[in-house]
Amino acid sequence: MLNLTFFALLVTSAVRYVMSHGVEAVNWTVAALTVATAAAYLLATRKTGVRHRILVVILLALWTLLVLIAPSFWWTAFSVYFLARRAFPTAWIAVGLAAVCARSLLVLAGGFDWTIVVGTAVVAALVSVVTSRIESDNRTQAALIRRLTEAQERLAATERQAGIAQERARVSSELHDSVTQGLASSLLIMEATAQTIDTSPATSRARLREAVELIRSTLGEARNLVHDLGSPRLDGISLASALGHLVAETPAAQLRIDGEPRPYPPEIAHAILRVCQSAVQNADHHAGASAIHVTLSCLADQVVVDIADDGVGFDASAVPEPSSTGGYGLRAMRQRIEQLGGRFTVESAPGDGTVIVAQLPTDTGSTC
Repeated sequence: MLNLTFFALLVTSAVRYVMSHGVEAVNWTVAALTVATAAAYLLATRKTGVRHRILVVILLALWTLLVLIAPSFWWTAFSVYFLARRAFPTAWIAVGLAAVCARSLLVLAGGFDWTIVVGTAVVAALVSVVTSRIESDNRTQAALIRRLTEAQERLAATERQAGIAQERARVSSELHDSVTQGLASSLLIMEATAQTIDTSPATSRARLREAVELIRSTLGEARNLVHDLGSPRLDGISLASALGHLVAETPAAQLRIDGEPRPYPPEIAHAILRVCQSAVQNADHHAGASAIHVTLSCLADQVVVDIADDGVGFDASAVPEPSSTGGYGLRAMRQRIEQLGGRFTVESAPGDGTVIVAQLPTDTGSTC
């Protein structure tokens, strides 16, 4: 837009010059300077860096000669000023151009006039001040945009790290609840089989078959985890049915459902199933429980699952930190529930069994 304005003013000034002097009296020096000034302006707008500044200096020299010879061209001062200001951000550009314009206006007026001198100085000062303010605002805005961009990049990096950490926690929980638990159970069965293989071959063979089935199921869970398909127990069946299958695999476990069992959102159903799976296996294989009671309560705005056993129990206030030998179960269960905005509590004492409670909110009015 600035370039178009310059050339429009240049053509207008040339027409005015011709109309004032007549075609026969056209100064060919003025014509040459007009063409040279236009070319210098055009080239200056297309270059950057040092070349741009050199061309601006040439433009200023040509324009000054042109206006001194033909005062009618003083109108182009505005476009020349803004281009020169970008190359040399100093108030002296306005002072120099104002002096040339004042001299041209005095020539056109036919004599000295204080109003022309003062008016030109005032306009030059106002233009310089306004331009400086605009440049300052632009620098401030650029700095704000730069800081905003940096903040967005930091936020994106933080979100990526949080996402990575959350995904690691999810995979850790999945591995613990499926592969680790399955392998641990298989190991216990095979260790027990090794002690009775000579004295009770039939029982040992039955236990080996049980271990094989458990390993096969664990392998399916591992493949399912690799493909990120969720728990196979929920493929096409309800949470209540999946819990029923889980309890059926554990002779000491019993399932009770309070309320009308309805479809849960997938992430809630998956979390409930994994918590029950981990808690039941812990009670059965590690706590020596003879009775495990799983209660699923379907309420209007939340779902609650309780897993209570009569096992050896433990000091719930002194749970050791996870290590390479284990200890991830309770942490994984808590993370699953709390990531979905729920509550997870554990009540236990040595010799008094364990009660695990997981509560998850459901959308009001949705199926629960």
